[in-house]
Amino acid sequence: MKEVPVKFGRSSSLLGVVSEPETAVRSVCCILVTAGLTLRSGPFRLYTTLARRLAQQGVLVLRFDLDSIGDSGACYSDYSLNERTPLELQAAVDFMHQQYGINQVVMGGLCSGAEAAFRYAEADRRVMGVLMYDPFAHPASGHRWRVQRHRLYRRMLRFLGLFEPIRYANGTGPNGSLVQYQYMSYDESKRILANLIKRQVYLHFVYTGAVHEVFNHPKQLKKAFPELVDAEYSQVDFLADISHTPVFASQLENMTEVVATKLVRFLDGLDPEPEALSVHVDGVTTSLSSS
Repeated sequence: MKEVPVKFGRSSSLLGVVSEPETAVRSVCCILVTAGLTLRSGPFRLYTTLARRLAQQGVLVLRFDLDSIGDSGACYSDYSLNERTPLELQAAVDFMHQQYGINQVVMGGLCSGAEAAFRYAEADRRVMGVLMYDPFAHPASGHRWRVQRHRLYRRMLRFLGLFEPIRYANGTGPNGSLVQYQYMSYDESKRILANLIKRQVYLHFVYTGAVHEVFNHPKQLKKAFPELVDAEYSQVDFLADISHTPVFASQLENMTEVVATKLVRFLDGLDPEPEALSVHVDGVTTSLSSS
């Protein structure tokens, strides 16, 4: 595997890194969408770890800084955030097609990055898979009593001096932080989900224990969206012992392995014989790798 810095988008202002497999390359690439103000490495290098893991399995992976974040310039700043993100993702998909000749994409990310990928997938039929860490979730039967049990457990730990909630200073925190994120509505998520399932898009939902009050049991998503029950390409994993942003190496490896293993299994069904692909630079075509 090798990693190549790339520029694309309006005025070539978006900067990213492509992880290129050393051997044969699959006909489906992956684009990772950052969350909030995080950089292309992802929180605690989650995206870097996942990109390298997938590259070892023959998947080209692009991770990049969004507009005005990290090393990327302000190329779409004349648009609102809701208008800007789809333009950036379209530029990324177009770049992978122009540079590597790949026109099928699996897109994914963490939290807001997951939902941005999910929204974009509805509009671009080149997206054939979406990977989502801690995206939207909606209450279903069994959800509320688990929330109450969780709160009671924390209160008991606090009473025993074994737990202390985070205290925010100067009015910051859930209601006063610099960045406040609201998950997409039930109606929007249901509409997009129905459209993607109809297209047989691969969907992998991964929830961590850090979002316990939003998602807290493995069957919650299917109870909230019954149409998921019979969806052939839908996967749901609940990693209750892992935090939203994996601090420890073991958590990072576990999150990466869960996503990579299932995605590669899906890709094997589509692309059992990876081939050598070509890179197109300034009108010159060169071989990226050979089987």
